[in-house]
Amino acid sequence: MAKHYFKQGDTYFKSDSETNELVSVSTNWISKAAAISVDTTNGFDEMIEEWLTEPDGIVIITEEVFEAQRQTIKDYIIENL
Repeated sequence: MAKHYFKQGDTYFKSDSETNELVSVSTNWISKAAAISVDTTNGFDEMIEEWLTEPDGIVIITEEVFEAQRQTIKDYIIENL
């Protein structure tokens, strides 16, 4: 089971093949958001395979980079809801 971490623009992604989740956190100068998508049909597999080749606009990042961004968004949501 694999976890992969990517960045595209202001959005950071974590894919988890064990849970079939794609988690995204996004921040820019006008918004902050978090989302979790689950696909039990392995629909993310093709997209992740493509992203692993780092096509234009996609950067592979570390778990630490993703988690730091996730924590920033989490803190913002907790403070402002």
